[in-house]
Amino acid sequence: VHGARSPIQRVITCKKVKEQIVSSIPDLLASGRPVHPIEMNALHFGAVLCSCISLLCLLIALGSDHWVGDPSIYIGLWKVCNHGTCQSLGVEWVSASLHAVRTFMFLGMIAGAVSLGGLCIMNRQPRLAYMASFTAGLCVMIAMSIFSGQITTTSKYGWSFGLGWATFPLYLLTGCLIYTLYKSRATTA
Repeated sequence: VHGARSPIQRVITCKKVKEQIVSSIPDLLASGRPVHPIEMNALHFGAVLCSCISLLCLLIALGSDHWVGDPSIYIGLWKVCNHGTCQSLGVEWVSASLHAVRTFMFLGMIAGAVSLGGLCIMNRQPRLAYMASFTAGLCVMIAMSIFSGQITTTSKYGWSFGLGWATFPLYLLTGCLIYTLYKSRATTA
């Protein structure tokens, strides 16, 4: 029969496949336990998920108007709403500190998007991904600190403000996950 292989050829083929599988499994990490491809995929998935959640929270915080206020009056980065009537905060109406908050939040958003993009092409730009994530966290922390310093003690913070602060540790966690993934890949290469 044309194309049939002998038992010896099948054994040799099986040995070659086994060698390829064994050689593709990464060596031990510094912790001494093996890293399996499934574990690496889970770490990468966790980093991508955390990055998506961070960016989504930041975008919602940026676009919403409930940073400070009471039930009938609330203020955001872009509008002031009083009993359902909203008015835009133009450039001439806001202080320099609010401009700084807006700027750092936008820089954080850009860095967060770069981090997510770097994760999607992880094999090419892992360093960019974790550095952008840490930069996003730093920018958000600066923006939120500036905003916190401008609010009087009688004001109540809204859910947008809390969401803005939540992005700071989320970006740090994302950066740590990406860095761990990057270092584990570097030690196995």
